[in-house]
Amino acid sequence: MFRWYRMARVLPPEQFRQCPLGTVFAFGGQWFFGNLLILDGFVGPFEGGSWGFWAVDPMWVDADDTGEAFDRLVQMEGAGATKYMSYDGDTMDLFFVLDAGDWENICKVVEPAFGTKEKT
Repeated sequence: MFRWYRMARVLPPEQFRQCPLGTVFAFGGQWFFGNLLILDGFVGPFEGGSWGFWAVDPMWVDADDTGEAFDRLVQMEGAGATKYMSYDGDTMDLFFVLDAGDWENICKVVEPAFGTKEKT
């Protein structure tokens, strides 16, 4: 039976910029968020206050067009290439951030699919 767990914090950009690399998060506006990402670095702040970040998207690849995306996906299939994205112009009003306890709860939910429970 699936059990719901209370998860995540919602942070404004100022607090998100203090998160450590490796933070699992999603971003968006009030109250819509995109895919879960993994923080890999910050860019800026630039003159005028603009800023950005680099993140690993575990479900897609950074590419300028579909041909480049296809080539990178083929490379990843064979060599396990890393997937990076930067974000420019996207709505970044709020950040949905997972903490260590949230990650532990996710692991509990997915354990049956990954066979991590000890066999008795």
